Amino acid sequence: MQRTVEYRHSFATTANKFLTKVLTKTKVGNDADPEALMFPTPESRKDMVGRYRKGLRFLYSDPDFDNPKSSTGIFRSAYYLVVLAHHFKCAQGALPPPGKSVEDPPDPPIGAMVLAAIAIERAFKAWKTGEFVEGSVDDFSFNSYQEATRVYLKHIDDLDDDTINDILQQAFSVYLGEDGPADNEQAGSNVSDSDDDRRHLSLQ
Repeated sequence: MQRTVEYRHSFATTANKFLTKVLTKTKVGNDADPEALMFPTPESRKDMVGRYRKGLRFLYSDPDFDNPKSSTGIFRSAYYLVVLAHHFKCAQGALPPPGKSVEDPPDPPIGAMVLAAIAIERAFKAWKTGEFVEGSVDDFSFNSYQEATRVYLKHIDDLDDDTINDILQQAFSVYLGEDGPADNEQAGSNVSDSDDDRRHLSLQ
């Protein structure tokens, strides 16, 4: 039981660390001041987080910031893949690489895929004010996220095998340290209700 709790909470820790890294990183480019932050103020971080929370755009590799329902690449954003890659780190050596031909391939890690979605949603919620607020989100437990678990599970079950394999292979590449998809950090605002957004995810 203790290992299960630690495994679940390690997803939350991974999500928090990665989003914090994104929100506090410096600008890049030949003309960029190496000391200049991408999101230098709480307001700029709040805008960025709000834009990604609307329509749960943080789950998509190609989010549509004008129409969330047109977003594509579900469960393949950099945010999601980094957290899902943590599953492969935890299972190091115990599972064959995704897509590798084996006599008795394991079932897809659906539970880990659901945990990754909830963990990154929770991390974005913790940053919704533009500052990370410790304790501002519910405990990372089934009781706290029962509805989210149910809805994400349904969406993942609705994905075809090729899509699930693609998601897992991309996450495994991130785990190996290869390039994942670029995350498009545009600023914006307007946060909508996560429960409703989950029900209307675009499975593209």
